[in-house]
Amino acid sequence: MRFRTVHKMATYLMVGASLGALALGNNLSTLILAVVLLAILLSAFLPERREASVLWQTAWTVSTFVALGLCIVEFLLRSELVLSTVNFLLFLLVNKLFNRRTGRDYLQLYVVTFMMVVAGSVLNIGLSFALLFMVYIVATTWSLILFHLRREMEENYLIKHSSDSQSERVAVDRILNSRRIVGGKFLLGTSVVSVTVFVLAVSTFLFFPRMGSQLAMGRVGRPRFITGFSDRLALGGHGRLRDNPQIVMRVYLPNRPATLRINTLRWRGTSFDRYLNGRWFRTDNAPVPAHAHRRNLLEIYGRGQNDPRSHAHRLGHALRQEVYLEPIGTDILFAATWPVGVDTKNFRGAKNPRFRVEPGGEIRGNLGTGGGHYVVYSDLRRPSRAALAATGSNATPPTIRAHYVRPYEPLPAGVALLARKITAGKHHRLLKVEAVLAYLGKGFRYSRNLRTKRGRDPVVHFLLHRKQGHCEYFASAMVLMLRAVGVPARVVTGFLGGAWNRYGGYVSVRQGDAHAWTEVWFENAGWVTFDPTPPAGRRPLATTGYFDRMKLFFDSLRMRWHRWVIDYDVNRQVGLLQNVKGRMTRLRKRAKRSLSASPTWGYVGLGVAMGLLLMWVVWRRRKRRGQGTDEVDSRPPRRLARPMARLLKGLAKHGHRREPGQTIAELASRVDDASPGLEPTTAHLTRQYYELRYSGAQPPSDALDNLDSGVRTLLANLAALRSAKQQERTT
Repeated sequence: MRFRTVHKMATYLMVGASLGALALGNNLSTLILAVVLLAILLSAFLPERREASVLWQTAWTVSTFVALGLCIVEFLLRSELVLSTVNFLLFLLVNKLFNRRTGRDYLQLYVVTFMMVVAGSVLNIGLSFALLFMVYIVATTWSLILFHLRREMEENYLIKHSSDSQSERVAVDRILNSRRIVGGKFLLGTSVVSVTVFVLAVSTFLFFPRMGSQLAMGRVGRPRFITGFSDRLALGGHGRLRDNPQIVMRVYLPNRPATLRINTLRWRGTSFDRYLNGRWFRTDNAPVPAHAHRRNLLEIYGRGQNDPRSHAHRLGHALRQEVYLEPIGTDILFAATWPVGVDTKNFRGAKNPRFRVEPGGEIRGNLGTGGGHYVVYSDLRRPSRAALAATGSNATPPTIRAHYVRPYEPLPAGVALLARKITAGKHHRLLKVEAVLAYLGKGFRYSRNLRTKRGRDPVVHFLLHRKQGHCEYFASAMVLMLRAVGVPARVVTGFLGGAWNRYGGYVSVRQGDAHAWTEVWFENAGWVTFDPTPPAGRRPLATTGYFDRMKLFFDSLRMRWHRWVIDYDVNRQVGLLQNVKGRMTRLRKRAKRSLSASPTWGYVGLGVAMGLLLMWVVWRRRKRRGQGTDEVDSRPPRRLARPMARLLKGLAKHGHRREPGQTIAELASRVDDASPGLEPTTAHLTRQYYELRYSGAQPPSDALDNLDSGVRTLLANLAALRSAKQQERTT
């Protein structure tokens, strides 16, 4: 392949990798990216401009100032420094691609791509950046080496060996179109070198002491807001999310019991206590109930508090959840019902990790809206029916009754009458709950295609007329009917289940897993979960297809990138080093046990290994010297190289130094012309050396002796001739 073509391909590969690192962050304008891609493709088919007209250069200069002004205006209007700078870098990239003339232009182009990669490290935190960065490293190695060769051609060879501009231009085209400068072995070798350097850099990244992710920049990008996790909830939101496979969070369950079913986990988000005309609201003065049951306890660990290991007796049945939350526009810490502990030592995304318990029972932390990483503990044990039946039938604290039984507004017409009819004759709270669940499970159907007539209350229309809806309608109807008969209840929103990622070993919770259910207050048991939604509405999204499995696989790669690169800090580093140390200790103990069990065979095996290694070294040395084979070694034998080295040293001593780039034959011709009549001649010794060197066989001993004696004779004759000339000049 021609040198010019290889250099161009390496350069455009470098450009493509840097542009992909930016584009796949999903933060740039689609229109701008489309224009830039079109310009890059167009520039690839245009020839390099050796000379540009004044109008062409002026047009690009003016457009550069205009682009800079537009980026400044964009920054002033939107206050997004990174995106404005990236847009200007994209213009500079296109500018340099259309104005490639000399090595200087290529160098400036490489600087622009490097700045794009730096910006991509901020805008793109996905796995795609890691893959494209690897491609960029290989392409950069090729481009910089080829750029150095090209600059040497243009600045050294052409200036020294050209007399006018016309001949210089011809030399440029002849050299750049040569097919013998670079080849496949060159590209392969440089790729191996660049990959090796990259591996060393990764090793440095893994083992060099780190400060932690709390000091790093926050996530760039706008959070995706999900309905149901703010201070209000309008009925119908979760129905729109049901088919959305966008991942909300990923949860590792290191101590997951074998009997635990993922699709039964409810990731609790927030709760609502006030209903009005199809909307639920969350009030700030709702009571935090007395912690009468251990499932309602919430304890903090780390940062000067107690260590989780000291509470092992309390967390014996607790499920540990390591949650990686995506930026979804909320500061809620989702946890499996019920959370009993938060480990703030593992907070990510905040400098001062802390959390608070809201009156409705939800946990909120200072992760902000940019997502983060935290660890929570949950007690999944549910009181048995016998335990709930043994509680007081209507014992309710006044604060609970004020917020979760007595409504702020009158109940919708018809709901109270229906609730009394359903629970007639049921005096215990549990019997009333079971009666409402049975009623909603008989004549009602799950559906997401809902249209409520304007002016009608959606829950009343759902209960009395339509009798079909999704989880929000079932949960709201159950809460309102229970409140109508004096049972404290509330609506809770969160996520149900998720997809088990077998490649990464974690649960992927998606927007389509959004769910709503009911919590009922029982004395001495606290809030207990009930789900009136039919089984059809609790069925998880399917992940059995080929493309679904591919998505899970690539998501596991992305998660590994996030855990071990983006979220890699000193805690993980210490854990990695301890893991490596533990494995080395186990290997050493295993080897020691093997040697102690059979010391004789251990020493025999070690001796055999050392003998094989010695035999391999001897074989390699014999192969290099060409002994016993028909191969011609690239290096001359030592007895053949020694006379020629003595000859070159002696000629240099007598004023015949070998110039850079000069062959031995050219030197011999120059010596014979300057000193005629020498016996033997330098050219004769050189031909004799070439014949022995490239004959393909081992040089005979007598031939080597003749060459050595000839060199000594020639050097002695040169010394005598030089002495005679000095005497003539003296006399």
